[in-house]
Amino acid sequence: MFHGCTSLVSVPALSATTMAERCCAMMFSGCTSLVNAPALPATTLALDCYGHMFENCTSLVNAPDLPATTLAESCYNNMFINCTSLVIAPDLPATTVGISCYTFMFQGCTGLLIPAELPAETLIHNCYQAMFKGCTSMKFSENKDESYNAGYRVPKSGNGTIADSSNALDEMFTGTNGAAFTPAINTTYYRVGYSVNITGGKNATASGGSTKQTALSREMTTVTFTPDSGYHFAEFDDITKDNVTVHRVSNVEVRVSGIPTAYVEIAVPDAAEGAPGKVPFTEPGQRYASSEDNFAPIASSGSIKSLVLDFSKVAGSEVKPSELRMTGIKGSVFTTKDKLRDKKSFKTTGGVKVRVNKDMTAKIICRKSGTATLTIADGNTYTITFKVQKPKAQKNAKIIPKGGSMVIKTVRDLFGTDIDAGELTIHKQKHSQATISDNKLYVDPKEEDKIKVRYKYLDKKYKITVKVK
Repeated sequence: MFHGCTSLVSVPALSATTMAERCCAMMFSGCTSLVNAPALPATTLALDCYGHMFENCTSLVNAPDLPATTLAESCYNNMFINCTSLVIAPDLPATTVGISCYTFMFQGCTGLLIPAELPAETLIHNCYQAMFKGCTSMKFSENKDESYNAGYRVPKSGNGTIADSSNALDEMFTGTNGAAFTPAINTTYYRVGYSVNITGGKNATASGGSTKQTALSREMTTVTFTPDSGYHFAEFDDITKDNVTVHRVSNVEVRVSGIPTAYVEIAVPDAAEGAPGKVPFTEPGQRYASSEDNFAPIASSGSIKSLVLDFSKVAGSEVKPSELRMTGIKGSVFTTKDKLRDKKSFKTTGGVKVRVNKDMTAKIICRKSGTATLTIADGNTYTITFKVQKPKAQKNAKIIPKGGSMVIKTVRDLFGTDIDAGELTIHKQKHSQATISDNKLYVDPKEEDKIKVRYKYLDKKYKITVKVK
C-alpha cells in the first residue's frame, strides 16, 4: 500500500482487531523516513498478515505493541527485517506459536540491543528460525560474568518442548556478537544487562523498586517517590536518559520507569518545601487554591466568570468529588460542563455537591449576577462575586446602509455583551453577502437583504435580524 514511500512520516490508524491473509504484508516496506509505527491492536491473526510489513524502514525507532497470544503461520515473518534504528524489540506475549511465525522477524536489525522474551513452551516448525539473525549489536555468552549478567532462555520460564524434529531454533542468533548462535531449548545464556542508578529526590521517600537496579534484561522495576510531610514536587518536564524516564505524576508523586539501553544514572528533582495545594485552581496569576492562599472576593463586571478546578494533581486520593461543594446565593446558576446536564440553579440560598468530570476537572460557571461561596477540601472558603450581562439584540446593529465598504460586527456590537465564547451563525440570508469568521459577522452591503443571525451560548440561543437597505 505504501511500499517505497521514502518520505512518509505520518501513517493512518489501523484499528482492525481481526486480520485476513497477507492483509498488511509489505504495507510500509521501504518507508525509510518512518520513525513511529502505527498501533496494531489485532489479536486474531492470519497467514502472513504482517509479513515484511516494515522491511527496510531504516529510521523506525518505535515498534508497535503486538498483543496477540495465539499466532498464525508466518504472521510476523520478516516484519522488521533491516530496521537498523530499532533498539528495543516489542513485547511478544504469545503463548501459542504458529509455523514460521517469527522467522527472520528482526533479521538485520543492527541497532537492536534488547530482545523480546518468549513465553511459549511448545515450539513448532521454524517458529524462531533466524529471528535475530544479523543483530550485530546484541551480545550473548554461554557463561555469566560481570558484563554478561542478564539471563536469557527459550522459553522464558517453564519446561519447553519442540513438537517435532523441526528447525524451531535454527540460527536464531546467528551473526550476533556473542557465542550463542543456535540456542538449545531450556538453556540459559547470558547477554549484557544494564543498570539504573537513581540519585536525587531529597525530602522524599522512594518505594517500589530499588534506586539501584542491576543486570536488567528488559523493564526496570518502577520506582515511586513521595514527598515528605511539608514538601511537594514542583512542576518539571519529563527527564529521559537512555530510555529511562523520570515523570512527575502530580505534586505528590514522581515515577521512574523504562527499559534501559545503557548504564543509566539519572537524577530525580528534590521535593520543594511547602505543603502542596489540595485543589489546583485556575485563576489569573494563581495556580492553586490551598490553605496558604488569601483570596479577596473576585469581581467580574461585564463578562461571565468561569472557575476551572483541576483535581488531577490533588494530594493523594483523599479529595473526592463529594468534597467539592458550592454554596450559592439566590439567583446564581452553576454548571460543571459546557452542556447544562449538571446545572445547579439556586432558587434559595443553599449548598450542593458538584460532580467532577472523568478528566478530574470541574468547570463552574455563574451565569447570573450573584455571590457564591466555594469550599474546598482543605477547609477554606472563598467568596466569588459575579456580575453577568445577558446577551440582547442591539437596535443600532439592526440596520446597515446599502452600498459602501465591508461592515464588521462583533458579538458585542450585535448583542451588547462581552460573553464571546459562544457560537455565532447565519441562520438565513438571500444574497449570500454575509459571512462569519472568528465569531464576527462580515457583511458586504451591495444588495438589500435580511440576514438572520443566531448566537448560541451554553443552552441559550439569541437572535437578531440585520437589514441591509
